[in-house]
Amino acid sequence: MSVFTPISNEVVIGIREAKTKNIYPLSYGQQLKVSKQISGLISSIVQKADDMSDLAFMQELITKIIEIIPDVITQCSDISKKEFEDEVTNPQLVDIAEQIYEMNFASAIKNGSRLLSKIREAFPTMNSLPTSSEPTQVSPSETSTTEATKTEE
Repeated sequence: MSVFTPISNEVVIGIREAKTKNIYPLSYGQQLKVSKQISGLISSIVQKADDMSDLAFMQELITKIIEIIPDVITQCSDISKKEFEDEVTNPQLVDIAEQIYEMNFASAIKNGSRLLSKIREAFPTMNSLPTSSEPTQVSPSETSTTEATKTEE
């Protein structure tokens, strides 16, 4: 049996006074929720993109992202919404977001790719097996049908 210990990364937040906070991995359910939030956000903006200028598109995207950031960060850290609003600077936010991505999504993508490779090795696809419905190359006969009939006579 494998025993997995909880992983956490420390980050420092604060404008005037440094405070050490922890970033924790999201549970599977939390990852699904966050993924749905982000894909829903992107879908809603992309659907309106044709009717927007580039500047309006970027403003809408930033506004929507800002709406979900506090929820995502409080789900996977011991940073409260109040601390987030009052103590986190833009560079700190970028660092926190990068750590959340690396901890929860990048490793899952890498491990998922490795697992798929193992599955492909264990179960070859139908593409690697010969099929009987593939056309075969017929080489032209050196003897024509008229010559073959003459020989038979």
